[in-house]
Order: sequence, then structure tokens, then C-alpha cells
Amino acid sequence: MRVADLDDLEDGRSFRKYSISSQQRDPLESSRPEIRGIANRIYQKWAGVDLNLLLDHVYFETAPMLTAQRSRRLDFSQIPLSRESEGEPVRDFSAIIPREKQQAVLSRIRQRRKARTHLRTAWHLSLEEGDLEDLKRLEEDDDASSDSGGTG
Repeated sequence: MRVADLDDLEDGRSFRKYSISSQQRDPLESSRPEIRGIANRIYQKWAGVDLNLLLDHVYFETAPMLTAQRSRRLDFSQIPLSRESEGEPVRDFSAIIPREKQQAVLSRIRQRRKARTHLRTAWHLSLEEGDLEDLKRLEEDDDASSDSGGTG
């Protein structure tokens, strides 16, 4: 995410432009079947959940957010090992499903995904100047760590 400098408007208000780059291709398309299976289960579980409930779950009920401290790096080592490996491995049925059927299903998925992206509406985020400065520092820290070859 890129954060631009603060710009003043004629009426005395100010704004800051944010830009987010998008990924060009779906990484799941080239993933192993077991990864696609895990992602599919997560999608099925959370896709229909109200965004505020999802955010509450992520920020208040998951590691590393339970021990997060403002302006500190998150400790992802707290995340427990996946329980997915304890169950039956995800099987790849693509070899026995006719290619035409696979293509039809993929086409429907892509159409649904495309339809979902068009349903998104713009939203306004109102932040205080201190919050904006924190975002700017985060971006500078991120740029510095990527320039030095760090993993962030």
C-alpha cells in the first residue's frame, strides 16, 4: 500500500491518497490440490459472514492478535500448527472428472468472482492526523525492510 503526502483542499480540509496494487493472477490456480482444498473450506466457512463479524473474529479471537501491541511487529510463531494435517488428506479428483466439466465449473467460479468484485462499494475512512502519521511510518518501515532484503 502506498500512502501519499497530505494534501489540503480549498475548504480547509485535507486528504491523503492511498493506492493498493492488485495481484494479476489467482495464486490458487497453480497451488497444490490440498492447498486449494483448505482455501475452499475457509472460503465456504467465512464467505457468507458479515464483514464486521469476520473482522471481530480476526482481531479479537486469533493469534497473534490476542497479544498484539500497537506499533509492534506481530508474533506469528504463536499460531498453532494446522490441524488440517491430522485429518484425511485432500484428494485430487481432477484426473477422473471430465475436462469439459472442470472447465464449466471453473467458468462459473470465475463469473461469480467477477460479479462479487463489481458489488463492492466505495467507503470513506476517517483517520486522525496521528493515525495517518503511523500509517506513513509503517510504509516507510516496510519500504526499508524490503530494500534491505528483510522479510518484513
